[in-house]
Amino acid sequence: MEFAQATRVATVSDDRPWCGIASIERTAAGRLFCVFYTGGPKEPAPDNRIVLCWSDDAGDTWTEPLTIAEKPGPLACIDPCVWFDSAGRLVVQYTVCSHDLTEPMSMRETLRCTDPDAAEPRFDHLGVCCPELGLVFPLNRPTVLSDGRLVLPMTALQDPTEPGQWYFGRPQKLACAISDDGGETWRPSARVAAPDNWSNESMVVELRDGRLWMLARSRIGHLWQTFSDDRGKTWSEVTESAIANSSARFFIGRMASGRLMLINNPGPGRDPMTVSLSEDDGATWPYTTELMSGATIAYPDAVQDPGGLIHCVVDVDRRHIEYRAYSEDAVSGA
Repeated sequence: MEFAQATRVATVSDDRPWCGIASIERTAAGRLFCVFYTGGPKEPAPDNRIVLCWSDDAGDTWTEPLTIAEKPGPLACIDPCVWFDSAGRLVVQYTVCSHDLTEPMSMRETLRCTDPDAAEPRFDHLGVCCPELGLVFPLNRPTVLSDGRLVLPMTALQDPTEPGQWYFGRPQKLACAISDDGGETWRPSARVAAPDNWSNESMVVELRDGRLWMLARSRIGHLWQTFSDDRGKTWSEVTESAIANSSARFFIGRMASGRLMLINNPGPGRDPMTVSLSEDDGATWPYTTELMSGATIAYPDAVQDPGGLIHCVVDVDRRHIEYRAYSEDAVSGA
């Protein structure tokens, strides 16, 4: 099976001079949701806002993007992700950060929709997720462990080394927010720092031996990695993984087949983007194929439906959000 032709979810317009950093989810009835952010002349900027669109025809067409989160003044809404909680409610999380660096703020807020298949989905604002972590800069969805625990990867920001530093310039530590009640309440894990104090946009997978494997973006040409033996409560020393990465967001997740799937920019830049499969919990990746090339292709996110089809979104040149569906066979060549 070949990769399906990509379709465009959204593109730049008069009120969207750029768009990027998307996340995707699918309801049991088949509706696809995509969230991303836009607004202002660029990212980051105070006018950044979170938008949502959906498709009821398997990704062929998408609704006009609808703003679901924005803030006044120096505040920006950035880095959204979308996922389902254990009760089947659609959750959108995003980071609210301040560009007035005399009053630093960066926190994760949550929206929740109880009827995502409604003609006009409506969201309730649930407030800040796990404020005990302090200033945070997360991006990705939580991992649902085999016992139902949610482990949400977080980047904990430390005090700036110089006044006026924006958030990527601050020392960072990897951590998680943990929930044992389907996302109703959260508590923080221990924090762990990479050797150079810079690591973010992390994801977590549960390995067959029960350990958790967290991978994170770095500046060293490979992803950082750390492991947890206690279901996310504490994390091991951060080391360099064998996975090449161009200092870009990636996606890793467990497929229904039991394989791990990695969507990644192996470098040196953000072209091409590849998809890889592992049958031995990431020790080797014998199947790798090109997902897209010919542009700056970044920030992948994916979800697999009950039939095995993988639904993926990426941003292209920060000008378009593109959607593509494929099977594991398209990656393995079966």
